[in-house]
Amino acid sequence: MRCDQENLRDHLGPYLPDQAMTVQEALDSFTGAGAYASFEEERKGRICPGMLADFVVLEKNPFETPVDELAGIAVLAAFVDGKCVYQRENRR
Repeated sequence: MRCDQENLRDHLGPYLPDQAMTVQEALDSFTGAGAYASFEEERKGRICPGMLADFVVLEKNPFETPVDELAGIAVLAAFVDGKCVYQRENRR
């Protein structure tokens, strides 16, 4: 998502910065728009009854995180078909 936000090309810096995605556009590309693009919008892309319920729980809200910190947001848990398949260990 960070690359979508900053529109990076390799490690050369911004590439066509006027075409960078917003956080909402980047998230949509991984959810509803991604499901639509793969003809799976009847099974994926939303969290509601009858859907596969693949999603992650993030450490921070990407809408409230500066672009240069997006890559550092940790995944706390990952769910596939509604079942927890990853849970970050508590680091105290």
